Amino acid sequence: GGAVCLSYATLLKVVPDDHEGRKDDAWEPLRRATAGALAGAVGCGLTFPLDTARVRLTLDKEGQLRGVGHAMWDIVKSEGVVGLYKGFGATLLAVAPFVALQQSVYDWLKTFATTSLQLEPTAPLLLTCGAAAGCAAQAVVHPLDVLRRRLQVGG
Repeated sequence: GGAVCLSYATLLKVVPDDHEGRKDDAWEPLRRATAGALAGAVGCGLTFPLDTARVRLTLDKEGQLRGVGHAMWDIVKSEGVVGLYKGFGATLLAVAPFVALQQSVYDWLKTFATTSLQLEPTAPLLLTCGAAAGCAAQAVVHPLDVLRRRLQVGG
């Protein structure tokens, strides 16, 4: 959420930009996709241990784990810190393209709607752009998300 958005906005300022103010830069989608992928990786790295603990809590049918902190401690105790990041590589393969696609499609839809269609950038318009971008990105990366979950549960 917030970490990805902040990272994306920051990375857009850092990723090389050579269009010198022109609106017709053919590399702009790639620049935005790169910033999105990197932002997704940052957000993922910060939250992945919590996600792994949440998955383990969900699968704890015997009720041995008492919460997220206990689940994380149990993982570290039995598997080491690396256990908190089990499936991280597959997650990056899913999350980085997802955020790259989502941000690029969102930016394109927003620009198209406000310039070509000359619509006002209202909250409903921006929410619609975001929902459409999220659906498009999820459709592409869903198979990698399935693999990620299987790796997290130890399968």
